[in-house]
Amino acid sequence: MDVDTILAFQKAFLAGTSCAMSSFVLNPIDVTKTRMMNQVGNAAKETVKPSTRGSASFSASGSASVSFSLGSKGNNASLGGNLAAKATTSGSVVPRYNGFLEGLISIGRTEGLRGWGRGLEPSMLREMTYSSCRMGAYEPIKSTLMTVTGTSASNVAQGSNTKGDVSPVVKFGSALISGGIGAAATNPFDLVKTRFQAAFPGQAPLPYTNTWQAFKYIYTHEGGAGLGLYKAWEATSLRAAFLTSGQLGSYDVVKNNVLIKEFGFNEKDDKFMLHFLSAMSASVVATTACNPFDVVKSRYMSDGDGVQIAKKYNSLTHCVTETMRMDGPRGFMRGWTAAYWRVGPHTVISLLLFEKLRELFGFDSI
Repeated sequence: MDVDTILAFQKAFLAGTSCAMSSFVLNPIDVTKTRMMNQVGNAAKETVKPSTRGSASFSASGSASVSFSLGSKGNNASLGGNLAAKATTSGSVVPRYNGFLEGLISIGRTEGLRGWGRGLEPSMLREMTYSSCRMGAYEPIKSTLMTVTGTSASNVAQGSNTKGDVSPVVKFGSALISGGIGAAATNPFDLVKTRFQAAFPGQAPLPYTNTWQAFKYIYTHEGGAGLGLYKAWEATSLRAAFLTSGQLGSYDVVKNNVLIKEFGFNEKDDKFMLHFLSAMSASVVATTACNPFDVVKSRYMSDGDGVQIAKKYNSLTHCVTETMRMDGPRGFMRGWTAAYWRVGPHTVISLLLFEKLRELFGFDSI
């Protein structure tokens, strides 16, 4: 194994480590984001109907407040908090979470730390593999594309000023490719993470309780030869391609092509502000670019297996058309705020950590 290959693997490991650390801190936000993206039509809403075991009081406007009891033990429950809404005698549907902060607080209040930590194990494993692939492969792919497009890789390596001469098309394209490949290869971790995080309390329990049981169950029951582990890999790969292009591509372009080349920022004197502004810009681009794919991916991956849990979608295409039918175009941007609270801080923290780790280990900046 030559020196360049060893260095590439070292950079990939640092990338995976920085992203895993970010995911550990931000997992509660990831859980909230996943659940909000799964709020669609009747599947995401509670139907409130008058009960002979409860009471209803009506106002002149026709709205009603309903109280009722649940379970054989007669535990009382009332509409409030994250299920606050108006109801009518014919029944009405209300969102489980009315907003990101409400969802985040509700999960913590009703499920505790365990709820916020759902899917943490596969999430960490996913970052150590997926992010190592997508961020580690970015620079080798970029070097290859620079050779193809006639840009001298040796000139670019001389200093940060020449990095700004590389075409943004090359940078966005390199990130698009690396993100798609990384996600396709590590889809099983993403599938399991999404299912654990999307599980609402009170729903039918998942037929597995940890990552390895999930792998075994999905491999055995959902498609031959382990094909079930690659459910929605197309949406996952597209989502990751646009996410990585928005993250790494935007970060590289904003930092080197705009702030350094056009506004005179200096890598040595303005290091933190340069990295921070570039990462913040990348976070907005990345969230917006990948949100439609994230919505479809989350809904399709968290769908039932058709055996123990009913299926809502027959295929990935059916998931897309149902999302459009039930929610319209805005449905593909559902959960953007929650997604930004996950993708935004993750992008900023992981990129700043990645740059710092590269500096500590003697590598140049992105």
